[in-house]
Amino acid sequence: MPTILTAIQPNFGDAVLFVIIVGIMLFVAGIKAKYILGAVLAIAILVPTLYFTVMPSHARNRIDVFLNPELDPRGIGYNAIQSRLAVGAGRLTGMGLFQGTQTQLGFLHPKTTDFIYSAISEEMGFIGGASVIILNVLLVAKAINIAKTAKDRAGSYIAIGIAAIFMYHATQNIGMTMGLLPITGVPLIFVSYGRKCHHN
Repeated sequence: MPTILTAIQPNFGDAVLFVIIVGIMLFVAGIKAKYILGAVLAIAILVPTLYFTVMPSHARNRIDVFLNPELDPRGIGYNAIQSRLAVGAGRLTGMGLFQGTQTQLGFLHPKTTDFIYSAISEEMGFIGGASVIILNVLLVAKAINIAKTAKDRAGSYIAIGIAAIFMYHATQNIGMTMGLLPITGVPLIFVSYGRKCHHN
């Protein structure tokens, strides 16, 4: 029910997050493989249907632009292109703190929430970007370790659910800044600015 209500808002980024959390928790709980396979097949069938019938136009546009950023380079594809330019411009050591051209001159917005990883990569380079990824991997690994050593099943499921939250946010946010995933407005936990930015 929370997933459906969140999707109706519409907020497909968080709706996907709920599905992933529940899926991982059920997997850890020992759900049979046939149910997982059935769910994957159902999603594979439903996604194209939802794309053409339920998904709002702005969400469809994000997917279209993800597949082809040049489709609307001055409109909805603008940030996707600028983000990749920012990540690539940082090279190994970056342009220097607060010296990034894409982020500091206003070519990429919002630089403190959705595209914070782009700003880090441009100003601190591959070293800074890789450090953020490593820290997120360590955070997820720690949560998984807590799940393994929890004294009861409830604690284990909660810990693995938290691990799923961190994993999803890091993967989605970093992936979209590099052009590997559609832009959804998912922030990078503990790094993005406190307020969540909503796109029109």
